[in-house]
Amino acid sequence: MHILDSIQATPSLSKKLNKLGIYTWWNLALHLPLRYEDLTRVYPIAEIQAGSVAQIQGTILSHEVLSKRRKQLVVRLSDKSSIITLLFFHFFPNYTSLYAVGKTIRAYGEVKLDIHGNKTIIHPKIQAIDSATPLNNTFSPIYPSTQGLSNTQLIEQINQLFNAQIIQETLPLAILQQYKLPGLDEALLALHKLTPEQFTVNYQDYALRRLKYEELIAQQLLLHKIYIQKHSKAAPPLLSQGSHLAQTLSNLPFKLTNAQHRVLKEIFTDLKQAQQMNRLLQGDVGSGKTIVATLCAVLAVENGYQACLMAPTEILAEQHYLKISALLQKSSIKILCLNGSMRRSAKNEAIASCQSGEAQLIIGTHALIQNGVDFAKLGLVIIDEQHRFGVEQRMALVSKGTPNLFPHQLMMSATPIPRSLAMSYFADLDVSTIDELPPGRTPVTTLLINLGRRHEVINFVRENLLLGRQT
Repeated sequence: MHILDSIQATPSLSKKLNKLGIYTWWNLALHLPLRYEDLTRVYPIAEIQAGSVAQIQGTILSHEVLSKRRKQLVVRLSDKSSIITLLFFHFFPNYTSLYAVGKTIRAYGEVKLDIHGNKTIIHPKIQAIDSATPLNNTFSPIYPSTQGLSNTQLIEQINQLFNAQIIQETLPLAILQQYKLPGLDEALLALHKLTPEQFTVNYQDYALRRLKYEELIAQQLLLHKIYIQKHSKAAPPLLSQGSHLAQTLSNLPFKLTNAQHRVLKEIFTDLKQAQQMNRLLQGDVGSGKTIVATLCAVLAVENGYQACLMAPTEILAEQHYLKISALLQKSSIKILCLNGSMRRSAKNEAIASCQSGEAQLIIGTHALIQNGVDFAKLGLVIIDEQHRFGVEQRMALVSKGTPNLFPHQLMMSATPIPRSLAMSYFADLDVSTIDELPPGRTPVTTLLINLGRRHEVINFVRENLLLGRQT
C-alpha cells in the first residue's frame, strides 16, 4: 500500500517524506523517534537543577530587549516557588504580545546558570496556556527530519496512520506468547506515543525487542528464500574420476589435516549434485584453505570443466598462482594467470585461452569479470577473501558459466566468524570451517595497536624482515 493510498498527504509533503525513505505506510510506521521530550508534567522552578531538561509553568513578570553585541530578548518568569530567565537571540517583532506581562506560559528546555548563578533557559519551547489547557499524556516524539518538514507534520502523519488502523499482525500468536513479545500495533504505538508509565518500566526497550525479533525473522526468511533459489540452479555434477585428483594427492609434500579431510568431504558432497553449490570455506591464515580450493579445482578439471580463482589484489593472485603451480607441477593441468597489469598481447592471449578452453585453471583478479573475458566451460568459481568483493562482482563471475548451467561457487575467508553467527549471517550459504592448523604451524596472533604506536610497528616489521622472517 502506498502512503498516499492510506494517508492524506499533498504531493509536496510526499516528496519531503520520500527524502526520508518514507514511501509506504510501513516506512512511516518504522520511522521511529530519535528521542522524546517529557511534556507530561511541570516542575517547580525552585526544584529544577542546572543541566536538567524540564518543563516549567509560570507568569511573565517582565520582558526586555538588551542591546549588547547582539540583541537579546530577556523574559523573566515566576511560578511563586522561584524566578527563571528565558533568553532568546532570535525573536519576532511582536514579542511584546507574545510575552505580555501577566501572561501564563509553559517553557521547555535545558536549565543553565548565567554568570550571576541565576537559572536560565536559552531558546525554550513555548506554549501559551490558560487554566483549561491540559498536560500531554504521552511523551512528545522528536523524529529524524529533512528541510521543510516539521516535527509537527510528521506527528500528524503518524497520528493518521494509527487512526487508520491498518497495521496488521505479522507473527503467529504462538510465537508472541512463547517469547513474551507485544503485538506489532502495540509495540509501534508505544514507541511513537510513549507514556510516562511505560517509560518508568523501560517499555520502549521491550517494544524495540519485538521489532528487532521481527527484523531477524525477515532476514532469515529472505536468506532462506535466496538459499533455495541458489540451490535450485542447475550445475554440472562433479564426480571424482580418480586421475588428476589421485595424482595430486599422492604428490603432496604433506598430509592433509583431519579438518581439511572433513571440509573436503562436505564440499565434494555438494559438488556431486546437479544443483549449484554455494559454500563458504573459512579458516585462519595458514590453515590450508588454498590446498582445499586447489583439490576442488582439480576435481572440476577432471570432469572436463574449467575452474577459476578470483583474488582481490594482484599480489594475492600472483601468490596463489605460484603456490598452486608448485602443487600441480607434476600435473598436466594448464594453469593461467590473468590480471589487469598484463601487457595487452599477453592479456589477449590469456583471454583467448580462457575462451577456447585451453586454460583449465584460471587465477586472476577483477580482470576475470571484465567484459570480453569468457570461458568455454566454467564448472567451478572460487573467490578468495569474498568480503572484499561486492555481490554484483561475484555474480558477474558466476554468470560467465555455460548457458542454463551455473558453475559451483566456493568462497573463502580468513575472517574468523563463530559458526553460530556464520549460520545466521550467511544463511544463504553452507559453511565449512577449517578449525585445525597443520602440524608445526605457529598459531596466528592478531593484535590491535593504537595509531600513535605506528612507528613501533614499522620498526618491528623492519627488524624481522632483516632477519629473514615473515610478519
